[in-house]
Amino acid sequence: MTLPPVFFRSRDAVSGNFTEPFDEFAWGGDYTEAGAWQYRFYVPHDVAGLRALYAESGLDLCDEVERAQTIPGVIHVGAYGTQIHEMTEMAQLCWGQYEHNNQPVHHMLWMPIAADTSVAGKCAQRAQRWLRRVTSTLYKPGADFACGDEDNGQMSAWYLLSALGVYSLFPGTNELVVGSPLFSKVQMDIESGATLTIKAHKNCPTCVHVSSVMWNGVPIKGVSVMYQDLMAGGTLEFTMTDQATVGARDRGCHAVAPDSSILKLPPLRNARNADPLCAPTV
Repeated sequence: MTLPPVFFRSRDAVSGNFTEPFDEFAWGGDYTEAGAWQYRFYVPHDVAGLRALYAESGLDLCDEVERAQTIPGVIHVGAYGTQIHEMTEMAQLCWGQYEHNNQPVHHMLWMPIAADTSVAGKCAQRAQRWLRRVTSTLYKPGADFACGDEDNGQMSAWYLLSALGVYSLFPGTNELVVGSPLFSKVQMDIESGATLTIKAHKNCPTCVHVSSVMWNGVPIKGVSVMYQDLMAGGTLEFTMTDQATVGARDRGCHAVAPDSSILKLPPLRNARNADPLCAPTV
């Protein structure tokens, strides 16, 4: 990684120098179906270590995830040499450098929650707002359910877990990070015969922040629950609020309009966050 700013980059095998030239908005080369911004937070197995690395450079991981949602959605074709459909889809979503239409960013909005110590912490609540925006706007009923590559069902899996308010962020563990549930109540019959109930008290379209989470009436410690506990059956209860403990303003789609001088976009037939400033250049 380079410090600062913090991006994952390759080094020359002989000299050990970072590969040059470097363009933070260029796709391909060292990155698959994305660029440096989309891979910038790809350490789900060591969130604390990544946050510490950012801190060494005078940056805050949570702030940088927020920046990824709100900076201009510039895309340079880079090593691909031509526009690929993942570029088109990201630009259509009009969401900064957040490429929810493809796998490389599916961990991104869960990283600030995992970096926090409480579901009501500053990082966690900022991420909860963005997560709810994804589940509310980037998916819709019908054949056109997903906003991008439904490779091996990963878009559906992301939605189902995130809409329930939990997510398997850490590879190789049974730990599930808790997020912002979309539904007020979900009841699931477990194969063992047990029943898992997830409740979100005071849930509403604007009540996207979590003030507390309890498992079987006991407040959870930290920001996660264990898979085996859920599978044994019980009740996971969220209390929702429309007031963040430490608010972060939602700058909206106008702040994340794609650079239309770079991409030639087809009509936004499937765009979820259509905005006049996100209109395509045909």
